[in-house]
Amino acid sequence: MRKIIGFAVIGCTCAAFWGCILRGDPILFASRPASMSDYDFTRSDLDGIDPDRIDSRKVVSGSNGKSIHLITVEAATEKLDPTIPQSARPAVLYSHGTGGNMLDYWHRLAYFEDMGFLVAMYDYRGYGASEGRTTEENVYEDAETVYRELEKREDVGDILPFGFSMGGAPTAHLCSQPDKFPRIIGCFTESTFETALRFMNEHKRRLSSWYLKSEMDNASRFEKISLPMLMMHGTADGIVSVGNGDDLWDVIEGNNDLNRYFRIEGANHGNIPVPSMRDPSRYSHPDELPAGDAEAYEDTYKKRISDFVAQIYADRGIENTEL
Repeated sequence: MRKIIGFAVIGCTCAAFWGCILRGDPILFASRPASMSDYDFTRSDLDGIDPDRIDSRKVVSGSNGKSIHLITVEAATEKLDPTIPQSARPAVLYSHGTGGNMLDYWHRLAYFEDMGFLVAMYDYRGYGASEGRTTEENVYEDAETVYRELEKREDVGDILPFGFSMGGAPTAHLCSQPDKFPRIIGCFTESTFETALRFMNEHKRRLSSWYLKSEMDNASRFEKISLPMLMMHGTADGIVSVGNGDDLWDVIEGNNDLNRYFRIEGANHGNIPVPSMRDPSRYSHPDELPAGDAEAYEDTYKKRISDFVAQIYADRGIENTEL
C-alpha cells in the first residue's frame, strides 16, 4: 500500500512539474510587452495615415480594474467604396493574432483605413502596453470593451469585427451574440483555427495541449452566427492549416446567403493580402514580388472586403445617398 501511495505522490509531482513546464496557454498567447512610448505616432512613416487622426489611449477592461491599450483611427470617408453608404458610418473592430502586439499589425490596420473605415485595434490584457494576464475569458472581455467604446462614438454607426488568426475567437464571440451586440452587421475572419486544441496539436504541442485551459472553440460559436460572414484562408498556411478554414466553412456556409469563403492559393499565414509568387512555403514580404504585383494583390484584398460590406447594405436595402 505504501508503494502505491508513493507512486501516486511521485506521479502527481511529475504531472505538476510538467504542467508548469509545458503549460499550454503561454504558448497559445505569445505576447510581446511594450510601453506606451513605443507607440510613436509623431512619425511620418505610418502608411500614409495622418498622426492627428490617431487616438492612442488606455481603457479599463473587465471587473478587475486592468487597462487595455486601444488605438482608433478616424474614418477617411472619402475613401469608402461608392457602393457603401457613408451615412452608415461603418467601423472595423480589429482583433489581432496571438504573436507580438499591435506594433506588429499596424500595416493591417492601414489596409482598412485606406478603405475608408474607422478602425479600432487593441492589445489583449498581457499584450503590448495592456495590463493584466491573458486568458480566454479576458480576451473576450477585452473585445467587448472595445465594442462598448465604439458604441459611445458619434462617428460610428455599424460595427464590423475582423479577426486575424487567434483574433477570430473574440470576433466569433461578438458575432455569435447579436442581441448583446446589436450594432454588428457582419463579420470577417482570416486564417483562424477551429479550436485552440487543434492549433496546439497541429504544432506538435500535444504534451502542452494536455495543460491547455483555453478552449477557443470557434466551431461551436460559428454555428450560432447568423450574420453575414466573410472568411479567408491561405492554402499554404503553415501555422493554421487551411483545413481549419475548410471545416469552419462547413459549419457556417448555410447560415446566411451572403457568406463567402476565399481560399487563397499559395498564401501562407499572415500574407493573404500579398501571397508570394516565388516561395509560398514561407512568409513573404511585398518587396519579394515583382514591381506592381504587390499593389494588385492588395487591391484585390481590399475589393473582396469592400464588395462584401456593400452587399450587406444592398441586402438591407440601404443605398449611398451621397452618390
